[in-house]
Order: sequence, then structure tokens, then C-alpha cells
Amino acid sequence: MWFGGDEVLHTGKFALDGIKTIWVRSSSHDICFFHTEETELVIKEYGSDVNAKVEKRGEDTLCIETSEEKHHFWFNRGIYIGKSCKTELYVPEGFRGQIYAESGSGDIVFDSAWSVQNLQIKTHSGDISIKNMRAEHILVESESGDVDVEEAWGDRQFFTHSGDICVERGTGCMHAETQSGDMDIKELDAGTKIGSASGDICAGFRTVGGQAEIFTTSGDIDVKIAADSCFGLEATTVSGDIVTHLEHTRTSAQGENHVVAWTGSDMDKQKTSGIHVSSVSGDISLHN
Repeated sequence: MWFGGDEVLHTGKFALDGIKTIWVRSSSHDICFFHTEETELVIKEYGSDVNAKVEKRGEDTLCIETSEEKHHFWFNRGIYIGKSCKTELYVPEGFRGQIYAESGSGDIVFDSAWSVQNLQIKTHSGDISIKNMRAEHILVESESGDVDVEEAWGDRQFFTHSGDICVERGTGCMHAETQSGDMDIKELDAGTKIGSASGDICAGFRTVGGQAEIFTTSGDIDVKIAADSCFGLEATTVSGDIVTHLEHTRTSAQGENHVVAWTGSDMDKQKTSGIHVSSVSGDISLHN
């Protein structure tokens, strides 16, 4: 189906001829992305009385907005139970454009393996789950929802206010910040900036490539670094303790609240690859 200027007021199959951007917005629906072997985008809605509004905007953007109807409730054993709504999008495997998804209280889920140009996700209280994503740029934002990523490749940015952030695998630059959520980010290998006000941080480096900054105000920081890495290191606290268990490390300055060291024999790499860890009142642990 080719889109003209008119809105399409039903769900079904929609052609992606010339479409470079898929944009999805919902106030409360869960949004789930799947792959399909078909050549058209397939939309399925569950628990909603009003179909999504689908329209083409400009020359290359397909916009999908779920219904804004009031939630229905029913009475069960003295408890009012809300009606659950979900929108599923089955995207052709060959789509390599941009995907933007936004939800208020609903979760956003990307199943299976994806390869797109850019990915941007935003929720207020909904959780975000990504199984496997390759993109030039990945931007994920949530106020109170958690962010759970199995694998992500590309320039990665993750921000929450109180939600936790967990990234298991991937490669590329990483920028992650939260106010009170905890963070667990593994297999770091490039430029890194990770920060929290009061949440704890666990960071694991497969290798230290570029500069890495990890900071928190009152949370604890635990950093695991591959033993064969070559880098410079500085760790500082105001009132927290610093504990280091790093192999092949030479220390130039060490105190209760300040450590300066380097590891490896490549002097040039020590200058270009470094880790700076800081905390005000939290403890810092550095180990292989």
C-alpha cells in the first residue's frame, strides 16, 4: 500500500517503499518490535478499542500513534484491574533505516537481532528491553523505568532518573548516567562516561580503548578490568575507601583517598587510554 496525504485509520499491513524512518508513539501501550519475512510492516493491537493511527509524514517517515482512549477497568475479588494494551510491530528484516519509539507508562521491547541506522527510545515509567541491536547511534531514555540490554553495538547512550541500567555485551563508545538507579555495564572497550548521583556502579572492561570516566556522589563503584589491558589510572574519593587488586600495576601515588597508577608496557597507549574513577562518599574497588 502506498501512502498519500490521507491518514490510515486501521491496522494491518503497510508498505515501506521509500520509508527511512519508523516513528511510534503511545501514552500507555506496551510497544513490541519483531522481525518478519514479509516485505510490508505488520501492526497488531491487543486490548485496545480504538485502532492505531498510521500516516506518512513528509517523503520518508511512517508515523504510528496508538489510541489515547481511557483505560477500562473491571472488578475482580474487590480489586479494580486495569486493561492491558499492547501494540506489536513486525518490521521486514531488510529495513535499515531509523526507528524512534516513545511510550509513557508502557514498556518497549526489541526482540531478536536488529541492524538499523539509528535507534531512539524514550519512556516515562515503562521498562526498556533490547535483545540484540547494531546501530550507528543508540539513544535510550527513561524516567523511572529500567533499561535492560543483552547486546548493543554502536555509539551508545543510556539515561534514566531512577531506573536501573544493565548492559551485558556490546562494543562502541558508552555514555550512561542515572540519578538514583544502579548500573551494571560489561564488556566496555572504547570511550566511556558513566555517572550516578546515589546509585551503585559496576563496570567491566574487556579492554581499555580511549578515555574512561566513572563517577558517583554517594554510590559505590566496582570496576573490573581485563588483566592484559594497558592504561593509566587515577582514582579519588573524599570519604570513601579505595581498594585495588590489579596485576602488573605500577603505582606513582597512593593514599587512603587517592591512587595514581599505570599498567602495561606500552607508554603511548598509557597516555591515550586511561580510567578516571571518582566518588564523594562511596567506596571504589578496582580489580582484574
